[in-house]
Amino acid sequence: MIEEISNITNGEALVVTGVGQHQMWAAQYYRFKHPRTWCTSGGLGTMGYGLPTAMGVQAGNPGKLVVNIDGDGSFAMNSQELATCFEERLPVKTVHHQ
Repeated sequence: MIEEISNITNGEALVVTGVGQHQMWAAQYYRFKHPRTWCTSGGLGTMGYGLPTAMGVQAGNPGKLVVNIDGDGSFAMNSQELATCFEERLPVKTVHHQ
């Protein structure tokens, strides 16, 4: 899935990952074209890091594609923030695995 996201975005997206195995998969399978385009806790974060971080990245980079790759538990913890994304017009894309 992450390799396909890389293909679709041509490696140009700003990628945020939550904490978990998907964090390692993003590091291995997303082909980043530019430095400083991956936001991750580096394994020191806690579940729930992904979506709020993606919202901040999107707010700071209007007009750029921001993709949040997250786990199902983390997404469930923060799904209410989708309302904030709507209200603030933050077009964050979120994908998650189970």
